Amino acid sequence: MKQVSLIIPKDQNPEKPVVFLGMLYLASYIKNKGVNIKIYDEQLNEATNNINEIIKNSSLVGFTIMTSQLKSAKELSERIHEGNIKIVWGGSHPLLFPKQCLKEDYVDYIVYDEGEETLLELSKQKEIKNIKGLYYKKNNTILKNKPREYIDLNEIRPDWSLINIEKYKHQVPIDGEKRDAFPLHVGRGCPFKCSFCIQTILNKGEHRSLTAENIIREIKEIKAEVFDLEDDNFFMDLNRVREFCRLYKENNFTFKWVGTCRVNYILRMDNDFIKELKECGCILLRMGLESGSQRVLDELINKGIKADDILKAIEKIKPFGISLECSFMVGIPKETIKEQNETFDLIKKIIKSYDKVHIIGAQLYRPYPGAKMYEDAKELGFKEPQSTDEWIEFLNNFGFLDVEQLTWIQNKKQLIKKCKYFAWSQIKPKGKVKPIGLLFRTLFRLRMKIDFYYLGFDIWLYKKLKDLYLSRK
Repeated sequence: MKQVSLIIPKDQNPEKPVVFLGMLYLASYIKNKGVNIKIYDEQLNEATNNINEIIKNSSLVGFTIMTSQLKSAKELSERIHEGNIKIVWGGSHPLLFPKQCLKEDYVDYIVYDEGEETLLELSKQKEIKNIKGLYYKKNNTILKNKPREYIDLNEIRPDWSLINIEKYKHQVPIDGEKRDAFPLHVGRGCPFKCSFCIQTILNKGEHRSLTAENIIREIKEIKAEVFDLEDDNFFMDLNRVREFCRLYKENNFTFKWVGTCRVNYILRMDNDFIKELKECGCILLRMGLESGSQRVLDELINKGIKADDILKAIEKIKPFGISLECSFMVGIPKETIKEQNETFDLIKKIIKSYDKVHIIGAQLYRPYPGAKMYEDAKELGFKEPQSTDEWIEFLNNFGFLDVEQLTWIQNKKQLIKKCKYFAWSQIKPKGKVKPIGLLFRTLFRLRMKIDFYYLGFDIWLYKKLKDLYLSRK
């Protein structure tokens, strides 16, 4: 019996493999419906190493694709399509640019809604025009079928036998150290309308979640020491979190976990609730804080939080010793230099106020497609690639230092230097490099304090000395 093959392409700048839980849910769903299914993760070179097997055994091949995975997806799709096998693309990039993707000869279908039922019907060879949530080609014309309804996440049981879960543990920063954590998909979507985020398009502004009982069910099956609970709004329903904590205690669990939170969610919590989170294994909360400027938060990002509340939320968590990971960005379209500095000033205050905070950034804003801010970037001169090949070329050239396309930033070179030093000021050295690391961290933070980022030899010197110390036996 022929199989449906699902491929996870590799990123254009590959790092440690990341588990694509959406693909696992997809595969598990259609396997449970009697379809022969296999996942090939190109992050682990599984597709390249088994390309002949895929071509020989597959009736249909599906890809999940972010923009950064286009190069790998194109190369594999071209090769497989030569074997007269139908290719279906899904994921954020095809959702945003379905017609652009379907212009490629090696792409036959685009899934633009959740893919579980759509891929099942494709595999069962249902008449194409009747398959919801699908773009397809007919007589050189691109056609779009009716949208598909959402499924209930609680009705899907992920089949962990489809992947080797040991290969997908990633590290999270806890008290200055990296801990291995296993990601667990416990919710989809977000009701908020942040202008830089494409969640409003990917999930139509809706949030759906696993029940506390089903989260615990999956945890029992995997049995990791640390879980990264993937849900942008895990704390949106505090009653679900309370039930999760009750079940944690009832089962005498000892695992630790990481969750994503918001400033306004923390301000809703009382001290007893936060204490219970700590007692029930919560070791890290992630928050996207984005900016220290209220105008940027309100008018440019539409974040729905108050800058003055950020430090209040951190002070509320501080007595309980839960670590925080807070992300910021600068270089936003229509942001002023004064507003950039408000963000950097807030970062300095946070670092000073709580030693269990890990700051991500401030990162330069990247114009990723699909969100309102992306349209602002285009108005200010950002040139959008017009084909798959142009996107691949764009990603080849758009490194951290190549910001010429960010035409709205007035102080590019200075801002890049500032971002670098703020990142280096976060180092938390351990072991034999600790003394020299602390010395250089003090120097990096002194630069932050006096706002001086020229003569940047110290980063180079720290790297050299660190390598020298580590090379000693």
